[in-house]
Amino acid sequence: MSDQNLAKQRVNKQRVNKQRVNKQRVNKRRVNVWSALIILMVLLHLAVACTPNSTESSNSNELQSTDIQEADLDTGVIDAPMKEMDPLNDSPESSEETSESETELNQNFESSPYLLIGKGNRDFIAMDDGEVSTLHRGCQGAQHLWVSLRLPMHAPDAYALELQLVDEQNELLAPPFTLTEEFWLAYEDSNEGTMGSEIIGLTLVIFDPTRVVGNEALVKAKVTVDDQVLESRVWVEVQWGADAC
Repeated sequence: MSDQNLAKQRVNKQRVNKQRVNKQRVNKRRVNVWSALIILMVLLHLAVACTPNSTESSNSNELQSTDIQEADLDTGVIDAPMKEMDPLNDSPESSEETSESETELNQNFESSPYLLIGKGNRDFIAMDDGEVSTLHRGCQGAQHLWVSLRLPMHAPDAYALELQLVDEQNELLAPPFTLTEEFWLAYEDSNEGTMGSEIIGLTLVIFDPTRVVGNEALVKAKVTVDDQVLESRVWVEVQWGADAC
């Protein structure tokens, strides 16, 4: 056999080997593709099986709602519309506080001499029943009354303070004002010969001035100091004052 024939056989053998390798690669790729497709189909099947049927859930909810409505009709129970809540009287505590009648507001109540109610946002201005307390428009769109308090003979470190403004039926005209952390400042009244602590410029916010302007309102103050409860009240006539801003 000549060298030329040997060379042709070698080339043909190499070509056959190369074709065999390429075919094996193609078959391996096909196997990989089919394996990936099978895995993907299994995952999709599991996802569909785990997803709740929204239509069945919706139908179930509708059936439950229908059953409840039918039960209500059978028992005579009908949902009543919710009563609109008054922001000034929206809790059981508020309803208890407003249960006091007009007679009880004035009957046998004496203000504590150790808790004085006044007005003013810079200085304490004493007030008696029937005096004018001015309503001021604030910078944020609401209106407020200035209230100042004095505690003769007291310098509290810990206390609880509450202010209320009510009408003759003891209905709230402003949200209750509470305070526990503001510092009381020392004062000395040379005219009265007394000294103690005072807090100036508390605000009772009025959302509806038409309910208070030109009418009388009762300022109620309560301060608890060292387990001692001090209460005082004063009737004021509310009139418009200068804007605060």
